[in-house]
Amino acid sequence: MPTSLHLTRDSVAAGDDFDAPHSRTIKVERRIETPGALQECLDDIAAVYLPNVAGPACWAAYSHMPLAILSDAWSKSKPFWLPDGNFQHLDIRDGAIHLNFVYLALEDPETAHRIIGRIVRAGRG
Repeated sequence: MPTSLHLTRDSVAAGDDFDAPHSRTIKVERRIETPGALQECLDDIAAVYLPNVAGPACWAAYSHMPLAILSDAWSKSKPFWLPDGNFQHLDIRDGAIHLNFVYLALEDPETAHRIIGRIVRAGRG
């Protein structure tokens, strides 16, 4: 499993657009071999990569599929677990897991998780 993450994220305001899509590649110290390890990485990334905004920002993490909802209102991300913990469904290119963070503005994170969760379950149907 790759130990590099290629990150992109949405802009949060017009002044944030100058370097969109805010691309960054980072090396991670631990191997990402389980959904739990991936969730820990997402939580660590949220703390340093996602910008602070006024109010409890809500983000959806994707890698070919929804992975989790992240919110300033929560201490940890709320995942959509990978089918059977299988990482082959992720966007893995050039030795890195590609993660995109979609800004959901100040949407209620519970509502966002419920709606995207329905989409995930329907896709597995």
